[in-house]
Amino acid sequence: MRVTKQWTILEALNWTEQRLEREGERHPRLAAQMLTGHATGLSRIELYTNFDKPLSEQERVVLREAIQRRLAHEPLQYIVGTTGFRHLELVVRAPVLIPRPETELLVELVLAYALECKVGEISDSSILAPSISADIQQTEDTTEPDSSISAATQQTEGTAELDPSISADIQQTEGIAEPDPSISADIQQTEGTAELDNTHLQDATSQQLRILDIGTGTGAIALSLLQELPGCCVVATDIDEAALALAKYNAVKLELDEPDRLELREDDVAVSLLADTTQHHSFDVVISNPPYIPTREYECLPQEILDFESRRALDGGTDGLDTFRMIATQALTLLKPGGLLAVELHEDMLERAQEYATGLQYQKVAIHKDLANRQRFLTALSPCHSGKLSPCPVESNSLCHSEPQAENQSQNSEDERAFAPLGMAGADRTSSKIPAVDSNGVPSPLTTEPSLITAKPSLLPTDPSLQQAVEILKAGGVVILPTDTVYGIGMLVSPHADPERLAAIKQRPREKSIPLLVAGIEDLERYSCNLPPYALNLAQQHWPGALTLVVQASDSVPAQFMSADGSIALRMPAHPVSLALLAACGAPLACSSANLSGAAPATSVCDLAPELMAQVAFVVDGGSLHGGGIASTVVSCLSAEPRVLRHGSVII
Repeated sequence: MRVTKQWTILEALNWTEQRLEREGERHPRLAAQMLTGHATGLSRIELYTNFDKPLSEQERVVLREAIQRRLAHEPLQYIVGTTGFRHLELVVRAPVLIPRPETELLVELVLAYALECKVGEISDSSILAPSISADIQQTEDTTEPDSSISAATQQTEGTAELDPSISADIQQTEGIAEPDPSISADIQQTEGTAELDNTHLQDATSQQLRILDIGTGTGAIALSLLQELPGCCVVATDIDEAALALAKYNAVKLELDEPDRLELREDDVAVSLLADTTQHHSFDVVISNPPYIPTREYECLPQEILDFESRRALDGGTDGLDTFRMIATQALTLLKPGGLLAVELHEDMLERAQEYATGLQYQKVAIHKDLANRQRFLTALSPCHSGKLSPCPVESNSLCHSEPQAENQSQNSEDERAFAPLGMAGADRTSSKIPAVDSNGVPSPLTTEPSLITAKPSLLPTDPSLQQAVEILKAGGVVILPTDTVYGIGMLVSPHADPERLAAIKQRPREKSIPLLVAGIEDLERYSCNLPPYALNLAQQHWPGALTLVVQASDSVPAQFMSADGSIALRMPAHPVSLALLAACGAPLACSSANLSGAAPATSVCDLAPELMAQVAFVVDGGSLHGGGIASTVVSCLSAEPRVLRHGSVII
């Protein structure tokens, strides 16, 4: 009869440590403690006080399976099923991204902002100052964090090293020093969280902060903010149904699932929120730990990441900033004036991200370091405004103040009603702010310069100046507006609009279809037919941005805006002013570059030719553009495979 040897906890710990060490485990003792604790249901402290306790047969089976999973490079958090994040113990499951300790500091930035909101003044120090030494208790010469940062994340057993799969799977591949163990909650959270003391924040949200967490994953950021900011409410989005289900599970488990404080939404960044005008300028904070690993570096990540964690949650595109650009652009429409944008990004891309945010006219754009003294976070404030735009001085008989001619007080025709999907049915064309137009909808000749709106990215859909521009477009007028690459000359797409006018204003014949600017990815499906799946994938990766997709037009598009083969070219620009115009119009804009034949494209209003400006009703000044005048990339989506028709600023 074979006698099975009894294994004590101490023997199991020692054997597991030796086995893992032979297989190259970086921190075998720590991994052995976690796996043995998982098998026995004991905390690390309890393991040390029960060295002589024998393992049951079932516990040995669980331990053997756990060891085999670890030898197959599965992350320890997936094996034990939980991980710590600040004051929370979160359930984790593959392939949903495992929260990293560095992200805890991203939450700290929002807490600091909340305190500054409580004081009622946003200063140039603290959260808004680069390297935010006061907020994260770190200077250029100090790497040890202050113990007051997060009581829940302090090691209780003096362990100085962390398993890379626990603390810095990604960061290690980027050359970042191993995080200070005092900020890691991956291990010690299994022993219960430290008592949360948030009395200093009890009054921080006397006026309830509304927070948008983009790419919530396990819900780590959203749930931490709900726990630590009394009174705040959070909308958390994710494109992954599995992630949302896990975030919901964690919220229920942690009793943070109050429906009036937490809303979980399946969304691609925040597209559905942008489509709902009631959500515009309603958030105090937009926070995200988006995919930010450059594609070239993704393939070099450790095997345990490549094999188990979602690529969609990690791969940030060519430079790691694809998702960030979408977030930064969309946040301008969603944030209140002075609202906070806070994101975690790749250490090598922070300066590029800072330049991009500055180009969108964010204020107080700052880069902050993590506890390994590496650049890791970006914060910025949404531009403030007085609720009213300031037009440049014009004569009292300026086009903007001209009365419309009686013949333009049109009725709704059958064609207009049929074109209701593009928002034209019932358009009010009697406002005194609409320029004089003839019976064909063509603006009367100008006797003065057109109005020049100095537009701000924080433009509200209800702003009078924006409404003025919208009414001009709906009346058949032509405006000059900024896109993300160059300034364009545009008109609203409608059954009676004549795109030949744009070519005539530019003094050159119309040789091809004019691109149509749209407000969201959903418009790609609305205004196209027989759309190949790769076209939607391209839009999701690069919109908003300088990518033009040539697709087969649907019946919703007037024939005069199609090419001879029935195709149209669609693009969603990454400029807040043009997006605000599109959202307010509720219809696409046919838009061609605002330059005369043979002239260079305009990247600011100063580059616009006077004779061009004299033929349009409105010039919207969106500031200097940072696309370098490089045209958009044009991709044909008319066949089974995409075909690049023109190489531009987006690399395909």
